[in-house]
Amino acid sequence: MMLRVLTFTFFILMILSFGESNNNPTIEEKVPLFQTNLYNHTMKWGTYRPQVIFGMKTRSPKPILNGLMWYKADTENGIERMRHDSTMDIENVRYGWERHDGQNFGLQNVQDYENQISLETILLKNIKEITTIEDEEGEYKNYVNQKGGDWTVKISGKPLKSNRPNDQIISVLFYVAFENDEISNFKISGVQGSRKQGLSSPIIIRGENEDVGPFYIHLSTKDKAVESYDGIYFYGVKRKEVWNINTEVKRMLNDKMQELLKNKEDRTVLTEYPTLPNTIEDDSNVIVFQKFVRVPFEMDIVFLSHEQNPDIYSNFHIKEKSALLLDNLDKSIKERKELFEKRFEQVFHLEKLNFPEVKEMAMFALSNLIGGIGHFHGNSYHKYGDNPQVHVIPPYSLFTACPSRSFFPRGFLWDEGFHSLLIQRWNKEIAKDIITNWFNVMDKKTGWIPREQILGDEARSRVPQEFQVQHDTHANPPMLFFAVFELIQSYLQSNQFIEINIEASQSYSSEPPSTESESMISFLKQVYPLMKINYEWYLKTQQGRALHSYRWRGRTPGHTLSSGLDDFPRGTDIPSDDERHLDLFSWIYMMTDTMNKIHKIIYNTESKELVERMQNMKDNIKSLHWNSNIKWFSDYAGEPRKYLNETRPAYSPHVGYISLFPFFFGLVQTSTELDRVLNFVIKEKLLTLHGLNSLSMSDPLYGTKENYWRGPIWININYLTLRSLYKCKDETKLCEQLYNTTRDRLVTTLGVEWRRSKTLYEQYNAETGHGQGARPFTGWTSLIALILGELY
Repeated sequence: MMLRVLTFTFFILMILSFGESNNNPTIEEKVPLFQTNLYNHTMKWGTYRPQVIFGMKTRSPKPILNGLMWYKADTENGIERMRHDSTMDIENVRYGWERHDGQNFGLQNVQDYENQISLETILLKNIKEITTIEDEEGEYKNYVNQKGGDWTVKISGKPLKSNRPNDQIISVLFYVAFENDEISNFKISGVQGSRKQGLSSPIIIRGENEDVGPFYIHLSTKDKAVESYDGIYFYGVKRKEVWNINTEVKRMLNDKMQELLKNKEDRTVLTEYPTLPNTIEDDSNVIVFQKFVRVPFEMDIVFLSHEQNPDIYSNFHIKEKSALLLDNLDKSIKERKELFEKRFEQVFHLEKLNFPEVKEMAMFALSNLIGGIGHFHGNSYHKYGDNPQVHVIPPYSLFTACPSRSFFPRGFLWDEGFHSLLIQRWNKEIAKDIITNWFNVMDKKTGWIPREQILGDEARSRVPQEFQVQHDTHANPPMLFFAVFELIQSYLQSNQFIEINIEASQSYSSEPPSTESESMISFLKQVYPLMKINYEWYLKTQQGRALHSYRWRGRTPGHTLSSGLDDFPRGTDIPSDDERHLDLFSWIYMMTDTMNKIHKIIYNTESKELVERMQNMKDNIKSLHWNSNIKWFSDYAGEPRKYLNETRPAYSPHVGYISLFPFFFGLVQTSTELDRVLNFVIKEKLLTLHGLNSLSMSDPLYGTKENYWRGPIWININYLTLRSLYKCKDETKLCEQLYNTTRDRLVTTLGVEWRRSKTLYEQYNAETGHGQGARPFTGWTSLIALILGELY
C-alpha cells in the first residue's frame, strides 16, 4: 500500500513528459463467464462509489451513477459543511454500512455531528430473473433479464439527539448522471410548468442508455414543509466530469448565499436560502435535485428498468409500480436485515461469544468491506524499464474492494488478496469476480500487474501526484495467489472436484455455467494461465544476484514501497543490488507452492519443475538468510560499503514482521526453528498487550520517522500469524498458548476501540492500543471477523 507520506520530496513528475499510448494491446478486458446470468444481472448495480458517503453506479465504462449531498440550511456556514465525499473526519461525521450483503441489500448509518442530524441510507434491490411478455398473438414468452433490475433507495433523517427540537432545516440534494456518455440524457416530467419553488413531489425522470436500456426514476419525499421552500428544485447540465458535480453545486450555492447575506446585519437568523436555479439544458447528462426539509424526513428514490417493467406506458404506471414497492419497503427491509443476520451467524458463528458489541463490529467489518467494493474505469500512468517517459494507458476497468473509503478508495494488489479471504467466506462468486478482474488487468506480454490501480481523474483526485505513476519492474506481495488457493481449498472441502483438463480448451464458453463445479472450472481456466504468466514475471524481474535469492525492485533510501511494508528497516538505508529480501523469498516460495498445488488439482500430479524449485529454496534459505547474530532468518543487506563509511552488519539486525514470513509459508522446517520463532520472534520480541507489533520495541529504529511499519500493530500480519499458530496447535503447547494470548489481546484491543469510536482503523498503537492512521479502514482490518470466527 502507498505510504501516507507528505514528507517525500516532490520533483519527479514535474519534469516528466507524458506520452499518449494510443495502442496498448497488453491490457485486455474480458467479461468473466464463470458466473450465472442471475449473478451478473444482480451485480449490474451497486454501491460501487466508495469515495462518496452514499452513491451507486452500474458496472460499465459508461455508467449511470448517483450520489447524495446534504447540509444544514438555516446557518450561515452550513454550505461549507456540505457532505458528499467519504472523509477521515470521523469526529464531525461518522458513517459506515451496518449491513451489506454485496448483492441485494445495504443499510448505512451516518452520524453528522456538525449538522446535528442522523441519516440512514438503505438500498434494496428488486431483482426478477425472468420477465414474461405477451406477444401480438396472445402467447406468453419468458425473457431472461440482464440489465440490473429495479431498486429503491430510502434516505431518512432524524435529530442527532432525541431531545432536540425538530426545527432544524436541512437541504438534501440527490443527483443522477451519465458518465463517459455523449449520447444519453435525462427528461423530467412537468419541467415546463415548474414554479419558482420548483417541482411538486413526486418527480419522474426518464432516461436510456446502452447499458441498462430505458428506465424511469420516481423521487418522492415525506417531510414537514419549509414555508416558501416546499418544492423540489433542480439543475440539469452537460458536464464531462459528472463525478465532480458536488463541487460545482457547492460553489453555486455558496455564491448565492453570499449575495443573500451581503446587506444582512443579523446573520444568526436566516429567512432566505440559496436554491438550485430550476434550469435544465436539453442534452443534460447530470441532474441535481434539492429539497429543503424539516427533520425528521424521508426521501425515496425508486428506479424501474423497462426490461423488468415492459408494461410501463405512462407516468400513471410509474407512480403505480413505485407505490407498490414503497408500500412494502419497510417490510422488505426488515426481511433483508434478518436474512443478513441469519446468514452472518451461519458463516461466522459468533453467538457463542455472547458479546453483542463485538458481533456488531464484525458485521460492520464485513459490510464495509463488501459495501466498499467499487467499479473503476479510466486511464492509468505507467513507466517501462529505464525510459523516463510516462505512458498514458487507454482506459480500462477494474472491479475491486478498497482498503479505505476515506483515504484509499481504489484498488491495491496485495490488499486485495487479504480482502478476498473474507469476501470468499461470504460470497465465493464475488471473490472469483474480483480475482479475475485483477488478473485481467495484467500486462499479458510481460505478466506485470500494477500494484496500485488509479484509474481516471476521479481516482487521481485522491492521490498525491508523486504516487500516480506505476513502474513495470515494481512488484507487490502476491497475496492474490494465496487467496486463489484458499478459494479452491474451501471448495474442495465441500465438493467432489472433477478432474479438469485445462489445456483441452482455452476458449471462453459463451454460455454461463449452471452449476458450482462448472463455475469453478471456468474460473480456473481463466485465472490459472494468467497466474503462470504473472508468476514467471516475479521470477524474472525480482531475482537477486545470488542464486535462488530475490530482491524487491523500486527500493529508495529508507523505503521499500513495493514490499507493502514501506518503511520497515532493511538493514541499510541506502539500497544495494546485493540485498536479499526474506519476505520476498517467502512470497516466491508461497507462489511456487500454490502453483504446484493447483497443478496437482488440475492434472492430478505435481509439477516436477515447481517441486524442484521449492526444494532448492528450502535447501538454500539458511545460506541466503540465516543471521547468526540473532539465530534467525533476516534480510541480507550486503557487506558494509567502505566508500559510504558503513559499519553495519551484513545481515539485518531488525526483528519484526519480516521475521515471521518463513513461519507463514512453510519454510520453518525443524522443531528447533519452530521453537525459535515461537519463543524468540513472537513471545520475546513482538508480542505486546495489544497484539503483535511490526517492529520489536527493543529495536533502535522502533517508532522512528514515519513510524508506519516500525511499531504499529497491523491486522493483516496478525491474521497470518494467528493462522499459522492455529495450524500448529497440535505440534506444541506453546503454539496454542501464543495463539490464545495473541487472539485475546487483539480482539480486546479492537473491541475497546470499537466501543469508543464505532469504527475500524488502519493500524493500532502498540503501546496504548488506540486506533490510528486511515479511518474508517475496513480493508484488511476487516479480517477481525475471521479472527473472531476462528476461520483460517
